[in-house]
Amino acid sequence: MKVIVPLFASLVVLTSATVDCSSTPLAATATSEGVTTTTAATVPVETRDDLRDHLRELLLDRATWTRLYIIDVVGRTPAAAASSDRLVRNERAIGRAIAPFYGEAASLQLSGLLQDESRAARDAVGAAMLNDRSRYDRAKAHWYTTSDRVASFFALESPYLSADGLGLALRAWVNDDIGQAASRVAGDWAKDAADADGSSGQALAVADILTGGIVQQFRGQLRPARRDARAESLHLVMRDLLYARSSLIHEYVVESIAGMPSAETTMNRLQQIETDFGKPLAFFYGGAFGDRVSSTLRPGLDDARSMVNGARQGDATAQAAAKAAWYENADSVAAVFAQKNPRWSRRDLAYLFRSSVDDVARDVETRAASDWTLNVYAADAMRRDGTRIADVLSDGVIAQLAL
Repeated sequence: MKVIVPLFASLVVLTSATVDCSSTPLAATATSEGVTTTTAATVPVETRDDLRDHLRELLLDRATWTRLYIIDVVGRTPAAAASSDRLVRNERAIGRAIAPFYGEAASLQLSGLLQDESRAARDAVGAAMLNDRSRYDRAKAHWYTTSDRVASFFALESPYLSADGLGLALRAWVNDDIGQAASRVAGDWAKDAADADGSSGQALAVADILTGGIVQQFRGQLRPARRDARAESLHLVMRDLLYARSSLIHEYVVESIAGMPSAETTMNRLQQIETDFGKPLAFFYGGAFGDRVSSTLRPGLDDARSMVNGARQGDATAQAAAKAAWYENADSVAAVFAQKNPRWSRRDLAYLFRSSVDDVARDVETRAASDWTLNVYAADAMRRDGTRIADVLSDGVIAQLAL
């Protein structure tokens, strides 16, 4: 059975249910700005919700960079090696994330198992590109085997993690990644998008399974969660939304600069994200406010399109004009928020939204210049921007309404 975590599934908690961190998982996050890499050693995990956030970021990064590798390989761009290298860093970071609980040897072992899984994924994608059915079937079977080994590793380390349960979620994740590769080779962009969403959902499901097992096993090492159920639900939904938004903007840049026909499907997905952006806030401030947030955000996507088109044409003036227009949109978005909640500083939000525009501009420039290393750093910075904005918005609601 396929386990999918819809983006707004946890919104139910805002009105009724409770969230228990003992049944939700997380490990570590590796992001970069310039040449600085955030690792488990520099991201303190002190509470149960810290652990969940950490693992969700790491495993979403794994889903994202696997997808970007597939896009690069199927699209025949020279950036595939940089995406593969970023995956290796992610695998090491996931290993480091469990070291405080299971030790250094286990950390290295997990990183190695994840690298085996990525090699199997590369073999499967390569076989799909060559239309070599026999090789593809062998690579796919090996990919499943490597994911089973990851599940067995955790089951041996923790009495609270089942090889069968975790293995089912990991295999479902592999299914979605395999689906992405096959769909992109076939040019089925709608199926590709659905599999990409499924992959992200599975990453979150696996993260929550791991969090639950680690929390139960090491309750004495982790302080109780800081947020109650409703506050935690809002926190997670906003982070998921902003992560998806940042990832899709980068994906649009990648596809558009390379002239891939999938770019318009990605833009359509981004437009849906902007529509969804206001929905969690509508729970607290009403539908009219949620709609206003979404409608104010949407013109920024036109600016993103103009920025990318300028880069493709080598028109620096057009790029600068698009950036200036997007700055104005960022200021308008900040003003909408500031009018509703005194905890949302117009100046601070404008700075955050403008900073995200700056990082998109760097993303566009480095991609257009074929500077794959700096492009990876720009993509990571964009996702970090999204996390900051998400936390400022959710923290503002929590503080104002005393959730």
